[in-house]
Amino acid sequence: MMFGRLKKMAVGPYAHGPGIFQIRGVGARVSVLESGDGPVLVDTGMRGSAPFISAGLSGAGMSFPDIRLIVLTHFHPDHSGGLHGAARLADAEVAAHEHDYPFLNGDRVPPNLFTRHRLTTKITRPLVRWMYSQPVDVNHRLNDGDSLPLDDGIRVIHTPGHTTGSITLLSEEHGWLLVGDALQHRFGRLNGPASYVTQDYAAARASIEKLLQYDFDSIWFSHFPPIRGGAKQRLSRLVDSHTGS
Repeated sequence: MMFGRLKKMAVGPYAHGPGIFQIRGVGARVSVLESGDGPVLVDTGMRGSAPFISAGLSGAGMSFPDIRLIVLTHFHPDHSGGLHGAARLADAEVAAHEHDYPFLNGDRVPPNLFTRHRLTTKITRPLVRWMYSQPVDVNHRLNDGDSLPLDDGIRVIHTPGHTTGSITLLSEEHGWLLVGDALQHRFGRLNGPASYVTQDYAAARASIEKLLQYDFDSIWFSHFPPIRGGAKQRLSRLVDSHTGS
């Protein structure tokens, strides 16, 4: 298996586990998944992430041309800003949820995430426009229950709320969830997504509860260290706390 060649230098301060490891991107962790047809890159960090991703892949005995597929958990720029550069270097196909792909291929203008105050929105508008990737063709439009293209063991779970098209990936073989920003694991505490950049928090809560339908023991995040064991029990406690609030 290719992940048997993984070196510690590939992940720096970040984590690796069965069928998954994470490398440094600008603004977010970038995940690499094992598949029968070659490695899958999940999210691409912000603009400027390509050298970091390249170094991480190199430490694992890989390079961008080895990547067979790039998957976006959602369209926010800390996950998709580096998409154009990564897709060009990898010459890989791109997959995203049906609801988020128009923000990636240029059909819709991505929104400014900083909208709580009118002045902040005005000041940040030029920066936010630059943060998003140049348009990229999305070859695969994902829906709930799909398996990833080029892979027969990783399942797509639609978890809307943070964005309308946010997805979580489930490895039934290895028993992990890769949740993007659907959950946070800040200072050892499991919580829902950051409210100030979440489109529909009620939907996000419903998505968190939906995850309890599946079997998993670990959860992997885009900005925080993974929960390596007992993750479903911890998620159940979080859902119970929502019910009691």
